[in-house]
Amino acid sequence: MNPSSTDPFCDSCKKFKPVIEFMGHDAKNTPKRFQTCNYCRQRFSNKRKRSANTDDTFLANDLEIVELDCLSEIVVKFLESTQSGLHFHYGISIRDYNGSDKELANEIVKLIENADEYN
Repeated sequence: MNPSSTDPFCDSCKKFKPVIEFMGHDAKNTPKRFQTCNYCRQRFSNKRKRSANTDDTFLANDLEIVELDCLSEIVVKFLESTQSGLHFHYGISIRDYNGSDKELANEIVKLIENADEYN
């Protein structure tokens, strides 16, 4: 069975996959549909287990780096795919940004506001 655009989107591997690949159990062993596919959740779980003693290193190494220009698109995808609460971590590449730190912060705020239509 081929996944279609009506199937859930995994923000980690950036693929549409069948709903069954997002199903699992929470800490109380209750069936739950996750936002990340089983493969990616297992991969991240294995990473956490390997680096349990180095939390700071884990945070630095586990972040997906995105371009500043893509930030709005990523936020929109998260907003469209979540029913409650929004929690995600990304590193933002600013290698091509020439403004001050304050201008950069304002640009990030503006991109997020545009994505969630909050003004």
